[in-house]
Amino acid sequence: MKILIFLQNAWRKGAQFGDTEFIPGASKEVSERTWEQALWKSHTGIRLKSMLPGNCEIKISNVSPFIGNTSRAKLNIDLDHVYHQIKEINPNIVILLGREAEKARFLVAKMNIPLMIGSHPAFRGLSKQKAIKI
Repeated sequence: MKILIFLQNAWRKGAQFGDTEFIPGASKEVSERTWEQALWKSHTGIRLKSMLPGNCEIKISNVSPFIGNTSRAKLNIDLDHVYHQIKEINPNIVILLGREAEKARFLVAKMNIPLMIGSHPAFRGLSKQKAIKI
């Protein structure tokens, strides 16, 4: 089973408005791989691991192709980006985590893909017990 998880947006210190690469000047593949490695080491990634089944292929994306400059950055959802990610990855299920990601729920529903919605893994009000239930 392939699961596609959408978070709100990636971030890196020093990002400029309009940046779409986690590693400026790197290839798209290197930039994405570096972002994903950083994600799994972060608070969000560690919490996310505890929420996921171990026997599935997990793909992570963001609802914005742009990079924020702090962990608190909230970039607007880009539904075209979300649509193209879903078409490219072709998941069996989509999970939307966080308020900004939740805004994609109608798009995913129109695409007839099973959908789950939950709190962002870094949300301070999300206990370990609640995270496991998601």
